Amino acid sequence: MSSFIRRHRRKLIWGGAAVGGLVIAARIVERQMIKSREEEGRLALEKVRKQNHFESTESTCNSTLAHILHQLKLQILLEYQTNTLTDTLRRGPSGDEKVRIWEQIKMISFCRTSAYIISFSFIGVLLRVQLNVLAGHLFTTRVSVSSLLNNNRF
Repeated sequence: MSSFIRRHRRKLIWGGAAVGGLVIAARIVERQMIKSREEEGRLALEKVRKQNHFESTESTCNSTLAHILHQLKLQILLEYQTNTLTDTLRRGPSGDEKVRIWEQIKMISFCRTSAYIISFSFIGVLLRVQLNVLAGHLFTTRVSVSSLLNNNRF
């Protein structure tokens, strides 16, 4: 056995070095694959968190907007009432008076429609922007705090 080792000493050294190098390379590749899997998992979790946060913000915005727009519609109807004018028309006024009342009804109807369109669009945009800015700020604050708390591996 000792003569075999002496005769093949260089082959054994180079073979051992090659096998050792392959073992070290395999461990390095394994570590890199584990790191890349953890990074992909972290990115996927972050994406799910962002999507969930965005969806909850949109849900909150839609429910708030529905309630606000209903209240705004009631206020516009209260402000631009045509009940008195239609009651006057039902009583049968003269021709000139009838034309004047119809002109007032047209003006009130136009104002009501304009108020609906303008106020609904402005309030919708304003509410969405404000809630999304606030939700974005809360998300970044929450993420930075949670990343500081979970940053215990190096």
